[in-house]
Amino acid sequence: MQPLAWEKESVMKNNNMDSSLRTALLALLIAALVIAIFLIPLPQAQAPQVELLPEQHFVERAEAKEVEVVLATPPALVEMLKPVCSCESVGTPDGEPQHFERDGVTVLTGRHNPRDVGMCQINLDAHEETIEAMGLDVFKRDDNIEYANWLYSTQGLKPWVYSKPCWQHSI
Repeated sequence: MQPLAWEKESVMKNNNMDSSLRTALLALLIAALVIAIFLIPLPQAQAPQVELLPEQHFVERAEAKEVEVVLATPPALVEMLKPVCSCESVGTPDGEPQHFERDGVTVLTGRHNPRDVGMCQINLDAHEETIEAMGLDVFKRDDNIEYANWLYSTQGLKPWVYSKPCWQHSI
């Protein structure tokens, strides 16, 4: 059965109306997106974190609201640990303990166990949890020294027993 002429005209008007409505809605959606893009603030990029040199600490004076630079002495190895850490990092008890490879940039890691780190060859498998709890990073020279001193004060030379043949006659 064929639709009547007035029915065809009505369907065509509805299609034209649907098309006009779709076009209007699409234009409204595009306008809303453009407004959202330009009016909604984007998250601001944070300023990069600057790591201070280990010997610098900043103290704020409350009364003057000034910043004063206080130079602190970097941690030093306990005397007993100098030959031990020298054996660990250089291979001889009478050398100067080294924290970096010859390139001066790469932190020294163990030849036999790459999880031994820095001048005192702190073993991450054995100590990583405690190091993190103390807020230290033994890849940093001063933190390596600080942790080695703490380790010596709590366990003596036991953590360095494997290098004892190197340092035993120097202590």
